[in-house]
Amino acid sequence: MLFIVDTTATVCAISKLDYFYDYYQTNKTIRWGKAKTIKAKYKGAILLKTNQNYIIHLKNVLYIPNLGINILSTQCLDSIISIFIPKIVSIYKNKKCILNGYIRNSLYITPTTILYPKIGYNSSNIIANTIAKSMPNNIDSTILNWHNRLGHMNLKPLAILLKNMNISIPIASIKYFKCSTCLLAKDNRYIHKNHYLANHRKLAKEFIVI
Repeated sequence: MLFIVDTTATVCAISKLDYFYDYYQTNKTIRWGKAKTIKAKYKGAILLKTNQNYIIHLKNVLYIPNLGINILSTQCLDSIISIFIPKIVSIYKNKKCILNGYIRNSLYITPTTILYPKIGYNSSNIIANTIAKSMPNNIDSTILNWHNRLGHMNLKPLAILLKNMNISIPIASIKYFKCSTCLLAKDNRYIHKNHYLANHRKLAKEFIVI
């Protein structure tokens, strides 16, 4: 599946509804060109596998069949570097190339694979399984077992703990290890600042009274 790599677009868009693994209705309107406006019927999330075997989880993707094209906005990707040279585009994250593209009809195109669940599948499990499959095959299961057993402990103190227990963990296991549960929790994390401040003030007041 081809996507247009766009640095000026503020949203990602797809032309086929079955690219979504989860979606809902929306009345969002976007501008296309100088004056034309287009309504998006649905908004949702997709799993995108690039030609560099990197999996991108995109949220707030718009379904706009009238465009007839798929748009990958670089503004929707976190912590990336886009390099455009004549006829080629490359996108890097953490010093690793995650996507390559080429120019066609004055547009930069990248081939991708859409990953989506069948009807009735749990989307969270699909994401977790897909991320797990993208991990290198030589990952030692020991670190995953201890990571889960100790309440998803951070990898650095976990590595020290295992070392003190004379459990040898390859460096590659630490470097490439990814916990699907932690990734999902981080991706959906929301800090309730008002709630935290209210409780903090309440505790402070009670402390003064006592």
